[in-house]
Amino acid sequence: MSVIGPEWNSHGREMSGGRFPLQVEQAVLNPVSRLVPGVTTVTVHARYYALHGLTAHYAAENELSRAESQSLVRRCEVIMGAASLVDEHEASHLYGRPHGFAAMQDVLNGADLDVEGVSTPGAYSTVAWGFRGTYLGAERVMRIVAAGNTWKPAKRYDHRAVNSALQPVLELAAQPTISAAQLRQIAPQVSIYQCSKSQDGRWLAQLLCSSETPQDSRRRTTLQLVGRILQTHSVSSLSTSLVQAVAFGDFIEVDPIASANEVSAMWRGVLLRNFSVGAWRRLWAWLVDQVYDGIAVSDVALEDVFAEQLPPSSIDSMLNALPDHVDADGRPLPTEIMVRPSSGIDIFRELQVLACGALRSQQLQGITGTVFNRANGDGLDPQWMHERLRHSGSQSLQDFGRTLVRDMLAKSRRVALSKAEVRDDGTLWIPSRLHERGDVLVASSREGSGDVGTRLVQLARIAAACGIFDNSGPTWRLTDAGRELLA
Repeated sequence: MSVIGPEWNSHGREMSGGRFPLQVEQAVLNPVSRLVPGVTTVTVHARYYALHGLTAHYAAENELSRAESQSLVRRCEVIMGAASLVDEHEASHLYGRPHGFAAMQDVLNGADLDVEGVSTPGAYSTVAWGFRGTYLGAERVMRIVAAGNTWKPAKRYDHRAVNSALQPVLELAAQPTISAAQLRQIAPQVSIYQCSKSQDGRWLAQLLCSSETPQDSRRRTTLQLVGRILQTHSVSSLSTSLVQAVAFGDFIEVDPIASANEVSAMWRGVLLRNFSVGAWRRLWAWLVDQVYDGIAVSDVALEDVFAEQLPPSSIDSMLNALPDHVDADGRPLPTEIMVRPSSGIDIFRELQVLACGALRSQQLQGITGTVFNRANGDGLDPQWMHERLRHSGSQSLQDFGRTLVRDMLAKSRRVALSKAEVRDDGTLWIPSRLHERGDVLVASSREGSGDVGTRLVQLARIAAACGIFDNSGPTWRLTDAGRELLA
């Protein structure tokens, strides 16, 4: 007997986690992508921009096939990465290791570089194009490489500048093995830590500081803001100093350069909003942890364990006890930093951070207020939180906390279902780490709780690698070349 018709799918439901389960992050990510085009949180080394342009130029000039182009990119990345490892340059601890360094660490012990073996897909990278994909979107925005399926350079690629610095990489790419002596010989020229001293670094610096397009102008203005902070502040911790100078106080209002355009005000809105976004991410990660650890495995149990972390006082008492969030002139004070002094997750402190954001939603004006109050489309934004707090003044924090858990669970389920899809193999993909099995909650893994990256640190480090800034000393500074480019 044969059976014709539907059959059970062997895969069923796939429960791999998705990104942004509460969808609060776009309120920061969207304006950041406009303010820092051409740089992302993962484009950490400036010289890969140049190297990819070089390989695209060679592939187009020699009409390489897709497979040949992929091999060329991988081999060149391996050679430049290995040369960077053996480069005993003082900047190596500032910028981190090259991509895929774990697969080529033998060169640190004087071994020859097995280009053929290390560049094989699955060795230094699991991806056919190596780490090209990490930079591809940024390189297209910067018009270094062209859009489309053909690997070729775009109009802003400067072959003379790049080739003068990285030609040794291309020359050695065809060799199956490179001796330790050859690596040491080319390292001072092609290392990722030597970019600022070469023609390709100067070309990239000019590109970063360009004002040719509106995108370029926003990136340039952001660099001017960062450069001005380096000139007027003693900056050892870049991320901390940038937030302190831009988000709080009067610097962006009284400084002649920082106050000259709306970009500074936009950044204030982004950085202040990021505190609220971070609070939601921490609260959600904490909830998922309770399920993953088996502490609470139902909606009601989650509400209870969340409420236990809060004092029995009222919403009004929490609001009245908050430090001032503005000074006498209405400028933001670092209240969020004061109520969240450490990186650990404390439910009450995160609720206080959200309350600060709710209060700011009614106080911030102009472009800062517009950026800060960007709606999430489905709750959990500062104005939504303000309304919740306004109508819950006499309610206990514990009861309010239970309601907040219900709100987060409902939002996460709406988000997951909106992204769910049936794949070609019949698998139903639901992008969530938290799943229901009847009345029982199951967590497939833990959730990330880190703050959303604003790309400011990545932009500054790439600018430093190109010679615009200098971070080799105890404090960051704007270089003479950077001052000239940003004037």
